[in-house]
Amino acid sequence: MIHIVICDNNVAFLNTLNQYFDKYKSEHKTNLKLTLFKKGEDLINNYCFAFNIIFLDILIPDVDGITVAKKIRELDSRVVMIFLTSTLKYSLMGYSVGAANYMMKPISYKKFKMELDKAISYCNEPEQHFIIIKNATGIYKIYVNDISFIETCNHRTLIHTKKKNITCFHNMKKLEKDLQDFGFIRCHSSYIVNISYIESVEKLLITLLSSEQIPISQQKRKHVMKILAVYWGWN
Repeated sequence: MIHIVICDNNVAFLNTLNQYFDKYKSEHKTNLKLTLFKKGEDLINNYCFAFNIIFLDILIPDVDGITVAKKIRELDSRVVMIFLTSTLKYSLMGYSVGAANYMMKPISYKKFKMELDKAISYCNEPEQHFIIIKNATGIYKIYVNDISFIETCNHRTLIHTKKKNITCFHNMKKLEKDLQDFGFIRCHSSYIVNISYIESVEKLLITLLSSEQIPISQQKRKHVMKILAVYWGWN
């Protein structure tokens, strides 16, 4: 099921897009769900990781759309966001938070259908696996393909991703178990690495595509090399 959100304070406009949604669902016989918000703050406070596509008004009064989008991006890096706007003045700002596109008001059904088609097509790509992480600042949805490695540092567990590093309460044993089916290996008591990010291995040192280096314990080196041999296709 694809879960769509529309957030706009204009009730008449919200009703129009609701009607467009019903028409689209009827025409495509697709398993879709719609949730409506009139306030950006309500969207933030009720954010759900099941949301797939968000149509978001840039100029929503209480908390502007760009601020709402930034907060959402801190939690979820993959949800599709499409900005709704009546002026081009702020449209380019949407791309700074990874917006898929923006739509100028008023919006025709044809334009709505076109954007929804593209967004659903993106959502229907092969499933992106993720883990949910909690820490003192909040809760995060992290896609496993975005994780390069995990380390313990000063009694904290630190997850290194493409966008930022996130501290969490999970111990290494739990994370190793959660990620073992997605190409991650424990190369050291203090490190778990995503093998798709490994560029080279020299003695007891792994170099990642980012040029970062992490250690391999002598005890685990043979296992790491065996896994890499299969992944890289050499004997």
